[in-house]
Amino acid sequence: MQKVARLRREFVVAGLFFLVGLAATIALASDGRSPFRAHTKVIAAGCHAGFVREDGHCARLGGLEGPIESFTLAEQRAMKQTAPFQTVAEGAFANAMAQRAKKQKLGGSWSPIGKTPLHADSPEYAGTDPVVNSGPSMLGWKNLSGRITAFASDTGNPNRVFAAPATGGIWESTTGGGSWRSIGDRIPSQAMGGVAYSAANGGTLIVGTGDNAVGGIFTPSGLGVYTSRNDGVSWTKSTGVPDGLTAYKVVVDPTNPQVSYVATSKGLFRSADDGASYVNANLPTGACAGDTSANAQCTFANTVSDVAVQSGSGAVIAVVGWAYGQAKTKAGIVMSPQNGIYTSPTGQPGTFTFQDPGASQPTKNGFAPTPVVGRTTLAIANGNGQNHDVVYALVQDATKLSNCLNPDLDVPICTATGNEVLAQATYLDGMYESSNFGKSWTKVMTSDQLRVPGNGSALQIGVLGYGPGIQSWYNNWIAVDPTATDPGTKFPTRIVFGLEEIWENALPRPVTAPTQWKVIGRYWNACLLLAAGTNCSNTEVIPGTTTHPDQHAGTFVPDGVGGVTLLAGNDGGTYKQHLQAGQDFSNDNWSDLNTGLNTLQPYDAQIAKDGTVVAGLQDNGEMKITPSGREDMIFGGDGFFTGIDPDNSQRIVEEYAYGRVAGTTDGGKNWAVIDPQLTGPQFSTPLTLDPQNADHLQAAGREVVQTRYPYTMHCVGVSSIPPAVCPSYDNWTTVFDLGTDPVLGKNRSSTAGDLYGNSSYVGYCGPCSARTAAMFRSGIATNAGGSAPGSFLSSSGWHLAAAKGLPQRYITSIWIDRSDATGKTVYVTLGGYSSHWIPPGATGEETLGVGTGHVFVSNDAGATFTDISGDLPDAPADAVVPVGGKLVAGTDVGAFVSSDGGTTWNLLGDLPAMPVVNFEIDPSNAKRIVAATYGRGVWAFTFS
Repeated sequence: MQKVARLRREFVVAGLFFLVGLAATIALASDGRSPFRAHTKVIAAGCHAGFVREDGHCARLGGLEGPIESFTLAEQRAMKQTAPFQTVAEGAFANAMAQRAKKQKLGGSWSPIGKTPLHADSPEYAGTDPVVNSGPSMLGWKNLSGRITAFASDTGNPNRVFAAPATGGIWESTTGGGSWRSIGDRIPSQAMGGVAYSAANGGTLIVGTGDNAVGGIFTPSGLGVYTSRNDGVSWTKSTGVPDGLTAYKVVVDPTNPQVSYVATSKGLFRSADDGASYVNANLPTGACAGDTSANAQCTFANTVSDVAVQSGSGAVIAVVGWAYGQAKTKAGIVMSPQNGIYTSPTGQPGTFTFQDPGASQPTKNGFAPTPVVGRTTLAIANGNGQNHDVVYALVQDATKLSNCLNPDLDVPICTATGNEVLAQATYLDGMYESSNFGKSWTKVMTSDQLRVPGNGSALQIGVLGYGPGIQSWYNNWIAVDPTATDPGTKFPTRIVFGLEEIWENALPRPVTAPTQWKVIGRYWNACLLLAAGTNCSNTEVIPGTTTHPDQHAGTFVPDGVGGVTLLAGNDGGTYKQHLQAGQDFSNDNWSDLNTGLNTLQPYDAQIAKDGTVVAGLQDNGEMKITPSGREDMIFGGDGFFTGIDPDNSQRIVEEYAYGRVAGTTDGGKNWAVIDPQLTGPQFSTPLTLDPQNADHLQAAGREVVQTRYPYTMHCVGVSSIPPAVCPSYDNWTTVFDLGTDPVLGKNRSSTAGDLYGNSSYVGYCGPCSARTAAMFRSGIATNAGGSAPGSFLSSSGWHLAAAKGLPQRYITSIWIDRSDATGKTVYVTLGGYSSHWIPPGATGEETLGVGTGHVFVSNDAGATFTDISGDLPDAPADAVVPVGGKLVAGTDVGAFVSSDGGTTWNLLGDLPAMPVVNFEIDPSNAKRIVAATYGRGVWAFTFS
């Protein structure tokens, strides 16, 4: 968001510059041809949105993103799975996994490319600016991996810990995080929401699937709960928990390990047999209590965002915490009428009580009013000798979020309450403390307290609408240190919580009233435009290291001799800090635990002949993998599509959100920003480097643009002028305008593309979201097979193809057949599910064009398409490539191969059931393919 794309924030630090001589929209003729004429785009070389002028050049602001960006990213990924609908039908993903399970595995083994961690601190990629340039090597981040959603530890061995990456299965370390190994490859869903360890039956791991980061609406749902009693050798699905949900937390009763609970998007579930079976606890949420069906009235009403169990008694406290609270859907349905706290003395179904605070201030029990309660997390004082009635709750404000809805996407478009002032740059309500297990509460922290000068936050003044808690709907956790206890009151003396940064109470005493708070894991070490207390005085950067921003998981692991380790999981992987008794946390004492944690989330991967690989990563910028396997971040922020000159690996092109392109001629040490300033681009914009000519690059939003200067800024008038003094550049030529859809007038937007010699294709959508007006359209544009021969940098031949036989779903990839000199043979993959899986509630949405199949071929430049999906599992497909007479397809459930043109498909090699989102043929070995997997990094497979 980020996806999650992960929303985070983008600074608008300079004025917007406009194109010189931008052509007006050209209406398409009825035959699909266009009189459009190619024209050069002259673009002012000032710093565009998201960049700042520093030392004579434009530099990205260290990877910060806009508060809307995680939503936008997640929405785009969701549309690949759902379009033309808003949701996926229940059972569709489970059916695809069942089809996968029946497939024979062919071929040998896949090999990982690169060795984590991803190094983000190499001086080689620092450039000239130590604060905000392409490689954030001085921002305090060192070694990274992918986003973590949950941790667990072996109660009998503090060095044995487990991590649940967002889309990377389950990983185990027996060295306290010093090294890792994957033990979750056999779990059908690799999307993770929670993990817990039970000491029962010799040790049991309990895993809740489904990535919960973006409220569970756009991120991947799961397939229920799984257990393993043999350290991941095998996994068994628990009964009683439905598929298609998102897990928020798995917790084991600390007194009775046979009892466990799973908080999910469909309610709270309880097991009394070590996770073998679960029953719905039926929280009394109103008319929707216990409803796990596809009933649109109850979709969000039972979203349990956290649960905790009291040591000794087994009493349970849970919170219904849908991020939007009582906001209404377009159909007028109140999403979650009764967010809030629920308690039970036993946890048995039917024994929970809603602790009703009332709807307005002052509330009846001191807790946040019911309409205010959004995503909420809990922490109990369960340590030895602590008062187990003490509970803390960290509450996101649902009213702030719901007041900022985008009418097209149903997502927030403003950074806080709609009034863009610094004091409101947050979605956080605050923290509450209860001394009687949830019956009454005291507010002990407001969002304003996190902006007090000198607290160490890098976000404290909320510049341009980005302050502490702005992402509390997306990442939000709280934990009580079980080893820090006041000897008199038995109250805990250390409370830690995670938002964008990691916070701790500043004074080591019980937190029962408003108190001071300090950051112990700041966002980054930059001071430009931000403040980090007094540390930023007269300095460019704060020395030392810190954690990666955006905290998703945290837990304390006592060492058994009075000390404790805090594990923190965020968009950059896993971190820890250990304390001996009497010590305190510090921002300077973090250790990253990302060695061997191969959980990066690339969208694309490309390879040069010398073995250098580049990949665009969610949350972690542009990665370069050297032939020796070292991974370096060479450009910050989110990375997406990328390219590398096969014959010169020093020449690399990458893109940031919305197609903001940058190029380098020295392997990533210095960059030229050549943003084409596209109209209506996707968040992840198709970018294609011609494998026949590495000086030819294509990108597309509404317009299709091409350049013969991918790696440097081509200054208008005198191309040799350095970018630092160039007033304007003319790298890009617009060769086609996709126009608008004829019904709603929405911009068409490219979702996929390919470029090979003079042949070019783009796939597009418009409207691109069923959330707009129950409408989705897709199609193909090309310069092949047109009224005139197509050529690079020319509008000749460009037209909208008829695309007969191609269903109306999201076009995820296009591959021009390299063996067809005419450029008329092209392969296309589609997202979504076939028409067998039209979701309930799709009434009013268009269903006739859904069709079946996921892999298609055209031999007439897109005029007609043939379905070659055969018996490929019915799951979203993201990539296809012909290799040595075979076809290889990448899908949300793995990689598959066909040797008969697409009639029969089998599993290719030994990859787990994870999304395979891109393929590229190794230019030095036509039998070797490179794959980008969303959650497990980059892999390669060589055919015999």
